[in-house]
Amino acid sequence: MIQHNPMKNYPNPYYERRIIDRSLSIDECRRLFQAALQADPFVRKYYALLLLMTTTALRNREIIRLTYDQIDFERNVIYVDKGQKTTAQAVYMPDSLIDELKRYLQHNSYQEWIKSGRREVFFENNRPLTKESLNKIIKRLCKKAVIQKNVTARSFRHTAAYLMQSSRIDITIIKRQLRHKQLSTTLRYVPPVDVSKLVNDAYPDFVQ
Repeated sequence: MIQHNPMKNYPNPYYERRIIDRSLSIDECRRLFQAALQADPFVRKYYALLLLMTTTALRNREIIRLTYDQIDFERNVIYVDKGQKTTAQAVYMPDSLIDELKRYLQHNSYQEWIKSGRREVFFENNRPLTKESLNKIIKRLCKKAVIQKNVTARSFRHTAAYLMQSSRIDITIIKRQLRHKQLSTTLRYVPPVDVSKLVNDAYPDFVQ
């Protein structure tokens, strides 16, 4: 059985595959983080949740099923072996996320949660997160941040790719973080870049 269509990305004069930019801008991310801190200034659970999604590019099922034992603070990675679409792999955690997760996981509210026998990292109303409750949190925070576009948990995978692209991270590293099998899939997650701007930034002395 053919697992990948070899003609999928072949130029077609009658059809141009449209790239939909679902990512949040840097300004929208800032406003969303501020809204998360205002909504929960003490536990900072929502802030940790948003930071996790925008830096690790975990899928919603992986976020919902994330447990403490998947987080490796010594190696700065999260082992994605629950809810994933492909084989188990590790994703990188930046220092900002590591610090925030440590703070959240040491908070009394989370300690009470795990004492009750639960293992999930994130919960809402004393229940594990579901796809619906996760998106409700996102919608509520977007409303508070005055973001009118339709934002779902999937939007943060696109946002993570966009932020890495904006930081000039190589596309193969972005592919590795998003855990895509095909590079063509990753290219659909990053918005089209302004090539002339990249050339100007990289070689200013050679541009007239």
